[in-house]
Amino acid sequence: MKATELKPKKGDNVLVRAVFLYVGQGDSTLLFIKDGDKYKTVLVDVNRDKEHGGIDVCKLLKDIQDGEKLDLFLNTHPHKDHLNGFTEIYDEIGVRNVWHSGFNPGKGENEYFDDFKKKIDSMKKSDSDSVRELRGSRTALDYGDAQIHVLAPAEYVKSDIAEEDKEKRRKLIHENCIVFKVGKGESWIMQPGDADKAAFEKHILPYHKERMSAQVLSAPHHGSRHFFKDSDDDETAWTDALDAINPTDIIISAPTQKESPHGHPHADAVSEYEKKCGKTHVFHTGADRMSFYVDIGLDGSVGPVKTDGGDLSEKYALDKEDDSAKGFKRTEGFAGDVKPAHYA
Repeated sequence: MKATELKPKKGDNVLVRAVFLYVGQGDSTLLFIKDGDKYKTVLVDVNRDKEHGGIDVCKLLKDIQDGEKLDLFLNTHPHKDHLNGFTEIYDEIGVRNVWHSGFNPGKGENEYFDDFKKKIDSMKKSDSDSVRELRGSRTALDYGDAQIHVLAPAEYVKSDIAEEDKEKRRKLIHENCIVFKVGKGESWIMQPGDADKAAFEKHILPYHKERMSAQVLSAPHHGSRHFFKDSDDDETAWTDALDAINPTDIIISAPTQKESPHGHPHADAVSEYEKKCGKTHVFHTGADRMSFYVDIGLDGSVGPVKTDGGDLSEKYALDKEDDSAKGFKRTEGFAGDVKPAHYA
């Protein structure tokens, strides 16, 4: 699959296309959103993971945008596996708008944040409307011909993130990262960043239960069990949020468990996803270093989920030689193949 094939063309029956990129231990999703006769290009988070053969998102975007600036970069929260690579994109491609949480990860917690802050401060000086701090709302934002509905963070929690203890600050940022869904009417794709159980139980479910449904869910925090449990020792999984979202398909963005420094995706979390949707509707980017994409049609249809067959990670891997030396061999596939999750 060629990078230029990712972006829908005039006349396609596509309102929104979401492309879940394999970026190793991290998250990065491309959204193409219809805007009249064209499509806006939105990048949600970014990471550069050479160790696990992650896609060079900047290089990929260069081929897709063909000289055009990125319309929007949306950062769900300021941790490095969601922000590493923004500088390259800003410098080499250009960014028209940035939406972010407004939270500071704390001194020494993210070496990429200071540069990110400098870039967006510079953007604000040139155009105050080009940078926006997002907050949860009961009403959706119009974006192109579609809508973006922000469910979190809540306005009242911003002062809480000033906590000086770095571990608590990190937890609070996960608890209050941006959670949003994109689509229109009854058709939605949800992006929850690294939101955890506390985020959904305390801040989202009580206020947005009737607005949480989405046919496609990007698994929170790379398939971590902390969407379902407060701690690793909890025996019972809390599934109220998953039931409220009620997805048909789930995408897990993570390397294999053996590669992940955090053991993502956690097997007990994957089990909950499979119980909800069935094994053939749970997709794991790291299993075969594949990227997945799904469309919301102009007619309101959603899916099916398709794969690039690993073509993008083959062509755009940050460090292909190192991956070969480690003996990684992906399963053969082709664009359009649909594979269930593997997590051994």
